[in-house]
Amino acid sequence: MSENKSIAHQYYKVQEYWKEALTHKEWKLAVWVAEYSDIEIISHFLDIEGSALGETEEVILKFNSVYTEDEEYEKHLWSEFTDWFNLDNDPKYDMHKALIKDNYLKTPFVPNTKLAPTFSNLLLEIERFKKALIGIDPSLIIQFGLGMHQQGFGDWMHDMLKKDIPNAIRFVAIDIAKERHLKSFKRKTRSKVYEIHPQLNMLAAMKNEMKKEVKGSQPHSPDAKYKLTVLELMEALPKEKKMLPLIDRLFTEAKQLGEPSVLVSSYLIVSHAYNTIKEPKKGLKHIEKAIVLTDTIKTSSQYYPLWRSSMLFKAAFLLSLSEEEDAFEVYEEIAQKASKNLDYFYIMEAYRICATIQMKKKKYEDAFEYALLALNGGCYLDLQTRQNSTFLYVANLAYNILEYILGENEKRPIVEEHLELWLGKNWKKLISAEENLNQHYAPLPKEQELISITN
Repeated sequence: MSENKSIAHQYYKVQEYWKEALTHKEWKLAVWVAEYSDIEIISHFLDIEGSALGETEEVILKFNSVYTEDEEYEKHLWSEFTDWFNLDNDPKYDMHKALIKDNYLKTPFVPNTKLAPTFSNLLLEIERFKKALIGIDPSLIIQFGLGMHQQGFGDWMHDMLKKDIPNAIRFVAIDIAKERHLKSFKRKTRSKVYEIHPQLNMLAAMKNEMKKEVKGSQPHSPDAKYKLTVLELMEALPKEKKMLPLIDRLFTEAKQLGEPSVLVSSYLIVSHAYNTIKEPKKGLKHIEKAIVLTDTIKTSSQYYPLWRSSMLFKAAFLLSLSEEEDAFEVYEEIAQKASKNLDYFYIMEAYRICATIQMKKKKYEDAFEYALLALNGGCYLDLQTRQNSTFLYVANLAYNILEYILGENEKRPIVEEHLELWLGKNWKKLISAEENLNQHYAPLPKEQELISITN
């Protein structure tokens, strides 16, 4: 039974669902209808299938663009496609250079950039690329990456399926079961859609793996008992009646261990539980105790990460209670201490949210200043992190707020110069493809991270 709840078994099930889908030749679009807990393993599987390690014969080509509106989305898809064949790309991860090296291409493929950046032309270019390959004739599956796609993505897909799609090209996408975008296809395209409804148990699998790790060679030690209580508490969510006795037991076992850092971690874990069940007042009460306790471990290497996690929870609870002024002060304090610790990611995150709060109040000058502080922190991160993190959101804010502040003409070229330096020549595409900045707040520690704090 435990083997059926392993992560390896869940991966095997995903693999079998995909093999079954490929036996059906009539579809043009396969849609994985996935629960939140299953998205990561399905995405990971598709990424592996799209690499040299993939087991099926089909070649998966992934696009990461986020749908906003038809014309803009197709431009972003076109830009992604042409960038695949950029000769400056890192050869370690570059499909194009690998094909040349392995003699599947005689010369570099050059996209026809004179064509209009439409999806129809994109399909023509993909087919031309396929015909240029030597000695292989793969079927291609285009993956539309999961993202915060706006309303209309399903309609765009419907229109896409009405086009003259080459026989050797099909599509795949992941759709969140509770927030469906790709459903209600009209009669003309419904027969071209194949839905995959995986029956997975990822939550149980992850907890099973964690339990194995926790028990280790001393399952009855105080440390193992404490960690198992943590797991039981997580499993009790969202039922508060089941949580309460486990919370009491957790604090008792934490005190028995005699480590102040473990007691701080316990308050963090309980705060996470109350955050999960949307009880910010109760969570805030526990996190305040955690912050006070961090003063007792100031000489420990665990002080700053525990203090930072506690303050992030405090700020999140205050935002949930609509106490933005107090939350603003907490984020400022986080940014200042992050600066002293050279914690560049959280310098960026804390100042980014300060900028967001000021923006919502229409204090544009202040919002711009905090956005610059966030960018100044984030610029120390590596390029890949900058291009795939909330650095893009704050860059979007800083750039778009220029028109609302004094000295726009003098400041705009300076901002543009630095964004190109920090994000590359395609910085405008990168920052415009992202979701609304106001929807994003500094990430709280995840359940697995909270449990690992106790190690």
